[in-house]
Amino acid sequence: MAAHLPMASVTSAGMPARPASRSCQIVAACALLAWTQMLALDGTARRWEPRRHRLFSAAGRLARGGRRLRVKISSRWPWATQITAAITRLQALAPG
Repeated sequence: MAAHLPMASVTSAGMPARPASRSCQIVAACALLAWTQMLALDGTARRWEPRRHRLFSAAGRLARGGRRLRVKISSRWPWATQITAAITRLQALAPG
């Protein structure tokens, strides 16, 4: 039984072709990750591989109070200080 893919075209290598909008989204996400890593992180954290990015594996809770949304990260997490410092740096860069 053949698999029915939502993409109609196939490349010369036999792989399904990605729509152009999807490729643009991937490029934008990679650029955003690179800029965030450059602006917010320091030291060895700046050189972390995107595939092994420890910031995306952080377990946290969203807490709402006083019309604000806060991210609560466990202090026992090995990179908690680096992620909180990164968030503080990004907030300092934000206008207003």
